[in-house]
Amino acid sequence: VMEALAIGLVVGGSITIPHLRRAVAYWEGLQGDG
Repeated sequence: VMEALAIGLVVGGSITIPHLRRAVAYWEGLQGDG
């Protein structure tokens, strides 16, 4: 998952950073629930 986000960041550039942060927070929430 993190690899896909990193690729999206490289392709999309800085405009994806807020979405990336939200996705990471969501992913960490899923990890915590597990």
